[in-house]
Amino acid sequence: MSATVETVIDAENCLSKANLTANQSVVLQLRWLYNFTLKECGNILGVSVEAVRQSENSAKIKIQKVLDVWNEELLING
Repeated sequence: MSATVETVIDAENCLSKANLTANQSVVLQLRWLYNFTLKECGNILGVSVEAVRQSENSAKIKIQKVLDVWNEELLING
């Protein structure tokens, strides 16, 4: 399997394990895939910029927790 395919699979697994809410998933798609600004996301979703920021930050924290567990497993299992 190519490194690109493995990276995509890892990313999908990570997002799945992060248990993001539907709103968090939409915010990440708008921000990371489509490069919308916080303000643009807020307008699209009908929420404040702060609500978008909080949703994105909460999603990042969940994703980081999954990555931290994976990193710990790598250190333990070599």
